[in-house]
Amino acid sequence: MNKKKWLTVVIVLTSVLLVTGGIYLGLAGYYSERFCYGTWINGVYCTGKTVDEVNAELVMLATYDKITIIDRNNSQYEVALKEIEYGMDYTGALKEIKGGQKEFEWIRYYFTEQNFDVMPVVTFSEEKLADILYKADFMKKEVLAVGNRPEIVLEEDGYHLYDHTVNQIVPERVCKAVSNALHNLEQEVYVAEQKGCYVTMPVTQENLDIYKLWNDIYAFQSFELTYILGDREEKIDSSVVSKWIAIDENTGAFIKDAQGNLVLDETKVLEYAVSLGEKYDTVGKPREFMSTRGDLVTIEKSTYGNDIDEEEECALLIEDFTLGRSGTEREPVYASKAWSQGEDDIGGTYIEVDMTEQMLYYYVDYELTLETPVVTGNMRRGWDTPAVVCSIYGKARNRILRGATYATFVYYWMPVYGNIGLHDATWRRKFGDDIYMTDGSHGCINMPKDKAAELYGMVEMDTPVVLFY
Repeated sequence: MNKKKWLTVVIVLTSVLLVTGGIYLGLAGYYSERFCYGTWINGVYCTGKTVDEVNAELVMLATYDKITIIDRNNSQYEVALKEIEYGMDYTGALKEIKGGQKEFEWIRYYFTEQNFDVMPVVTFSEEKLADILYKADFMKKEVLAVGNRPEIVLEEDGYHLYDHTVNQIVPERVCKAVSNALHNLEQEVYVAEQKGCYVTMPVTQENLDIYKLWNDIYAFQSFELTYILGDREEKIDSSVVSKWIAIDENTGAFIKDAQGNLVLDETKVLEYAVSLGEKYDTVGKPREFMSTRGDLVTIEKSTYGNDIDEEEECALLIEDFTLGRSGTEREPVYASKAWSQGEDDIGGTYIEVDMTEQMLYYYVDYELTLETPVVTGNMRRGWDTPAVVCSIYGKARNRILRGATYATFVYYWMPVYGNIGLHDATWRRKFGDDIYMTDGSHGCINMPKDKAAELYGMVEMDTPVVLFY
């Protein structure tokens, strides 16, 4: 190679080296303020971006906008981060990463990818956080305080024990636990799992005495009994039995016997039996009745129906309780018992006497089985047949019915209310219409003989009878 060609080669190589070196140094200067090629931070591609640009992008992408606090009862309470002036800044961590990259070695980063996970510096108002947390319901319940002790409280469903010494919340510890969670970008914080957030106080003798009393009360009020009243049920449970514990009227303390056991207040049991009768007795109470003629009538008087024997029921209930017959299902003790149990204790088998229409209807299982005109009490003489719900309480053949001014033979006698009954009236040629107004009976329900015989042969004792106008 001649000298001229050699010089040309040298000049070309020198020029290439100078250009390449210039480019290399230019890129080194570029990457001195930016992240090198292949840099990923928290999943964000950062090549060619400055620290400030990456910080702004990471803050913008953050979805951390609230924290949920979960207490020991799994109740949740949320704090919106904007309410506590929450802020994030990744600048310090980003500068550390950038400082570890050698800008003059930028070319090697083209052959190796760099991935980083960084945490921001978190700032927020501790005062505003504490103010929000202290207003939360869970921070106001069972708070640790000097003088806390167990408490027995009577509520609608019975006595309850509230132990204000066990798992007492420590508000300042909760605030600290939530603060730590915020710094760690945690979405939830279970304060029951954080050390020191709930504290149990030392057991004292006073506590032990209260626990012993509570065990006695719990056992006492655990008695249960279910009354079966047709298609209805009435349950005795802790809401009822808790009120049977004898209490000193002067001190309000529980009364105990010589063995230290709680005492049953039998007067309260009787009061309950009376309330049961008031609720379910139908004897003596007004009735609504859908008549055959199609209207709803109200009958004020009643001798038929349910009448709980309150004193006998009280005695049996005390026996059930004393002998521990908890869980029993039974009927109450009745002085008189309706044929049909439930709200409609007349049921589907009954005798209806419509004294306005002067008609008698006999239903068996809701089917009309017999109907006949009748004659009821003479209204002109004031012998009106009373409107009352009653029942067949006797049956007799060939009887003489006697009054102050009469003695009358009848073939079929079915008394229903005092000396008033259903019977044949062979002396009458006609029944129904308005005969009763001026030529009615002394109060009985007069029937044609064949219909009286038919009814007598079918009707059973205690069949309900509804008399109304």
